[in-house]
Amino acid sequence: VRALGSARTRVAHAAAGYGHTLFVTRRAAAVFGCGYNEFGQVGVPAEGGAASAVRVPRRLRALRGARVTAVSCGENHSAAVVEPPASGPGAPDKPPAASVYTWGLNLTNQCAHGRTVDQLAEPTPVPLLTGATRVVCGAAHTLALTTSGAVFGWGAAEDGRLGAPRAGPLWRRRRDSREPHCCSAAQFLRHRHALARSGSLPAPG
Repeated sequence: VRALGSARTRVAHAAAGYGHTLFVTRRAAAVFGCGYNEFGQVGVPAEGGAASAVRVPRRLRALRGARVTAVSCGENHSAAVVEPPASGPGAPDKPPAASVYTWGLNLTNQCAHGRTVDQLAEPTPVPLLTGATRVVCGAAHTLALTTSGAVFGWGAAEDGRLGAPRAGPLWRRRRDSREPHCCSAAQFLRHRHALARSGSLPAPG
C-alpha cells in the first residue's frame, strides 16, 4: 500500500471486511482505514457530505493517542482493542484495562450501542466492557475475549452464532457461560468457534 509505504509507517497487521480494510502500524500502533464507508465502517467521518468510499488509507483520528492492540472487520462494521494512553510519572503501577471500540453499521447491535443507534461514523467505546485482549467480528456480530477468560458476544444471533438459544439481534452483551475458560477466539463470516483450554472446540452456529 503506497500510502503506508514510508519507513516510519510499517504495518504490523491488517484486517479486511466485505469492502473495507484496516491497518495497524508497528511503531505507534495507530490505525489507518480505507475502502467502502457508507455506514462509517472505515472509521473516517464524511467531509462535506456522505463518504461512500475512502480511496487512500487515512488515520482514524478518534484513536489518536491510544495504542491499538487488535482490530477486526465485519461485513459493514469494525472493532478494536484499545489501551489507554501512556500515563505520566504519578500514574499507578497497574495500567487501566483495555477497552473495545466499535464503529460502522449497528442495525443488529453488532457495535453494542443499542437500538437507538443505527451506525457510528467513528470508533466509540463499548459501555461497561473492559479488560479485553481480543476482539473478532462476524458478518453482523462481534465477540470479545477478556483477561478473565470470558467470551462476550453481541449482535445477530441467528443459527446459534453467539451461543444463545434464540434468533434475531442480541441487544445486550452476553457472556457465554458454557465456555468460562476460553483462551482464544476465531471467527468466520457466518459463524464462530471458541477454543477452550481443554482443547475441545464447541461450535454453536
